[in-house]
Amino acid sequence: MRSCKKYLLLLGLLLMAAVGGCGGIGYEETDENKPVTIKGPEGLPTNPKILIAYFSHTGNTELAAWQIQAAVGGQLFAIQTEVPYPQDKSECGKIAKQELAGNERPPLAADLADISQYDTIFIGYPVWYGTTPMAVRTFLEAHDFSGKVLVPFCTSKKAVSKRAWML
Repeated sequence: MRSCKKYLLLLGLLLMAAVGGCGGIGYEETDENKPVTIKGPEGLPTNPKILIAYFSHTGNTELAAWQIQAAVGGQLFAIQTEVPYPQDKSECGKIAKQELAGNERPPLAADLADISQYDTIFIGYPVWYGTTPMAVRTFLEAHDFSGKVLVPFCTSKKAVSKRAWML
């Protein structure tokens, strides 16, 4: 139980800095070439190697991922399907709904061969039909996240504006 509280505290600190733009809360200032040092709860990594994996169709989740990277550093990885979703909202929705109903796992255009080098992994996605897009599930099922700190983040067109993430 105590370990769970530590992870929740770290998650709260990371999200406050990423979403709220609280520059420096929980983090040391560094230049672009140095890793960010997280001043997290006792027992958590103090210099985690961070991956920010995200799936974005309209750009909102990508903007959130960039904001998180600006706050905590880390490597960005765009989760993309072999066959891109159509830009037309109606067509994209039909495909997404069909994938969800069939519990499908669309193949990815590229994947990370090894995530063992990362301590903390942010996983971002838009909310599609009230849940995670199936492409993200493909990514999640392809890797072993044992011993990793996972920090999910999601976006919604109704809740996130591009302007808010650029501020």
